Amino acid sequence: GRGGFASVFLAEKRTSGRRVAIKVMVADDSGDEGYWEKIIKRELESVSKLNRKMKNNEERDMNTIFFREYYMLSSIRRAAYIVMNYIDGGTLSNEIKTRASKAPLVPYSERRIAWYMLQIAEALAYAHERGVAHHDVKSANILIDRSGGGKLVLTDFGASVAPGEDSVGFTPSHASPELMLASTTGDCSALDPVKVDSFGLGCILVELLSCQLLTHFTSGCSNAFTTLAQVALAGGVDAVLSLSCLRVPWVPAQNGPFSTGSSSVEGYSFSLRNLAAALLDPDASTRSPPSDFPAPLRNEVESPLVANYLAAVETAIPGTPVTMDNIQLGTLVQRGPDWQDGVVDGGPGSIGVVVGLDADALYTKVVWPTNPSETFCYRIGAGQKYELNVGPCCLGDTFGGMDNSRKQVGVLVSRDPSKYSVGMKLTENSVVVALRHAEGIILVAPTIKISPPTTALSATAIQPPAVTFLPPRDPEPHPAWWQLNHGLFCEVTDTKEWKQVLDLFHAPSGGMSSERFAVVSLKRIQSVPLWYSYANSCERIAGENWGMVNECRLFHGTRSIPPEQIAQDPVGFDPRFCEKGMFGRGSYFAALSSYSDKFHHSVNYQGSACRQMFLARVALGRVHDSVADTGIRRPPRNHHSIAGRACLPSGIESSVFVIYETVTQALPEYLITYREKMQHEIVEAPPQNHRAAPNCSGNYAAPVPIVFSVDSNHNLKNKRARR
Repeated sequence: GRGGFASVFLAEKRTSGRRVAIKVMVADDSGDEGYWEKIIKRELESVSKLNRKMKNNEERDMNTIFFREYYMLSSIRRAAYIVMNYIDGGTLSNEIKTRASKAPLVPYSERRIAWYMLQIAEALAYAHERGVAHHDVKSANILIDRSGGGKLVLTDFGASVAPGEDSVGFTPSHASPELMLASTTGDCSALDPVKVDSFGLGCILVELLSCQLLTHFTSGCSNAFTTLAQVALAGGVDAVLSLSCLRVPWVPAQNGPFSTGSSSVEGYSFSLRNLAAALLDPDASTRSPPSDFPAPLRNEVESPLVANYLAAVETAIPGTPVTMDNIQLGTLVQRGPDWQDGVVDGGPGSIGVVVGLDADALYTKVVWPTNPSETFCYRIGAGQKYELNVGPCCLGDTFGGMDNSRKQVGVLVSRDPSKYSVGMKLTENSVVVALRHAEGIILVAPTIKISPPTTALSATAIQPPAVTFLPPRDPEPHPAWWQLNHGLFCEVTDTKEWKQVLDLFHAPSGGMSSERFAVVSLKRIQSVPLWYSYANSCERIAGENWGMVNECRLFHGTRSIPPEQIAQDPVGFDPRFCEKGMFGRGSYFAALSSYSDKFHHSVNYQGSACRQMFLARVALGRVHDSVADTGIRRPPRNHHSIAGRACLPSGIESSVFVIYETVTQALPEYLITYREKMQHEIVEAPPQNHRAAPNCSGNYAAPVPIVFSVDSNHNLKNKRARR
C-alpha cells in the first residue's frame, strides 16, 4: 500500500520463508531541507520506545507495530527501509469501506465495536506512558491481524510527537478542534497531544457506528460542515451523536429478554454513547484520555464486552460458528468445527449454555449439562479457531412451558432464584447449570441431544437476510417495492421480476414447457393484512423450529375455486376451500408447476381459454417426512407441515407439501395466467432427460416417490383435493 510518506511492500525471507512487510521511505525534494530526515527519525525513535520491554520486564503492547530491522541509506540517496511484522488483514478503513459497499448494509455489532475501541485505547495508553503521542489516529493507520483472530495493530508513527513538540502533520477529517485551530494560528504550545489522540479515537468510533469513512463525511447540516470537529464546536457532542449518518439509534440500558418488559428496539447502548461523548468533547480540558477506558471496558457490568444482553447483535443461526458478533449470555451451543475437547460435552449433539462473556471477546465460558459444576473456556475466533457452533433453538416443551421469553437462549427469570440449585432438574429435558442470584437469572441447559438441521435449501428457497438483530423482533414488513396504489392485483411490468417467476414456472426439469405454454399475465398480490398474518406465522415458526422458517416458493392450483376469492379472503388459504387429499384435509403445494397444472383453475382471459395457478410463499417450518408414514393425515406434534413425493405421467417427480389449520403459513404471492400455445406457435424442443426435482425443505431426508397413478382411490382423492 501507499501512504503520505511511504510505500509498503510484502516480502519473504529467502532463508526462512517468513513473510514480512517492508516500509520504503524515499525523500521528497519538494519539502523543506531536513524535513524528510525528521520524519524518518521521528518514527524510528517512537517505535523503538514502544518496542522496548518495561522496567518490570513486561512485554510490549501487542497492539502496536513492531520494527524488526531498519536501514538508512546515505544522504545522497536519501531513503530508508524498515522491516516490520506482516499483518495480513489490511486496514480498518478498508474493512469499513468494504462493509459499506455491500447491500444490504449490515451495521457492526456492539461487542465488536467495543472490542476494537478497547484495543486501540490500550495501544494509545501504552504509547502515552512511554512519552509518545501518535497525533494521526485514524482507521487508515489501524491494521487488522486476521491470523490473530482480527486483532488490531496501531501503526504509522511518522507524525508522532513527544511532550512539548510541535505538530508535524495530521489528517483534517480526524483532527480535534484545538488541533485545527493550532494549524491555522501556527501556535501548538497549548496542545495536549494525548487529548488530540482521544479525539482521533472518537472519530474512529463514529466511523464504526456509521459504517462510513470520515474522508467521505457530510454532516447533513445546513451549514455544510465537513469535519466532526466543526460539528462538535458548533453544537457540542450531542450534535455529533445525533448525526443522521449513524446507522442504528441509541437505546437506553435494557435487560432485553431477561425482563418481562423487554424492548424489541434495535440500537446501540448508552454505554457506547457515553464512550463516544467522553472522546468527542470539543473542550480538550474535559475530554477523557484513552487510558480512562480500558479498565471500565473490561470490568464494568454494563460494558458492551461483558453485558448480559445487547440489542445490536447478529442473529445466532443454528449450525454456524459462535463469534463475538452473535453471542449473548445463555446462548445455546454445540461443539464446533475446531472442537478439541473430547467428550467433556457429553458427546455429539449435546447442548451447552454460555454462562460468561470474556472482555477479550475471542473466548467464552460454557457449562455442559453432563457436568454442571465445571466451567470450560472456548475459543470463538482466537487464532482463527472456532470451537463452538450455535446450537438449536429448543422447542418450548424442552423447558416445560416455563417463562423463557426467548427460546434461543437457556435463560429463565425468577424473583426467587434461591429455590433453585446447580444440577437441579427442572423438567425431564432440562437442568440448571448456573445461577445469578443478584440478577434473578437461572441458566438452563437441555439434557436432550439434538443435531441441528441443515440450512441448505433448494433454488426455490427464499433466503433470509444475512444478518438481522436478535429477537424479540417485529414481523418483517411488506416489501417496499409494492405499488399499493395499483390495488390488490398489480400487473408485473418489471423485467427482472418477470424473469424470476418465469424461471421457476418454466423450470427445465419439471416446469411447464416454454415451447408449449405461454404466460399471458403475471400479477403480484399486494394484500397487507395477508402479509402481516404470514409474517407473524414466520416469527412463530422460527421460535419453534431452531430459529429456521424454512421458507420456500411453491406452486398451488385452486381447481374450481377462483384465485381472486382466496386472495381477497381475510385468511387466504382458508380450510373451507380445502378438500381431502392423500394426506388429509389441507392446503397442498408443489415444487413443480407441471404438477400444480393438474389442479389449475380455468378462466377466460381476453377472449382466450387460459389457466391460472398461484406461486406462493410457504413457511414449511419443521417438515415431517411421509416416507415411512404414508397413512398420516396430520403432522406430528411440534411439526408444521408434511412432505411427500408425487410422480407425474412423464416420470418427473415433484416434492409436495401440505399445511393444515395454520393457513397463514402460506401467502399467495403471484397469480400466473397462462395458455396452451396454438399449433403454429409451438417450437418442438429435443427430449430432455428428466430427473427428480430438488427437495425444497432442506432439513429432512428425500421421501420415496409416491406414484399416484398406481392406486385409483388415490387418484380420485387427489382429483378432489385443492392443490
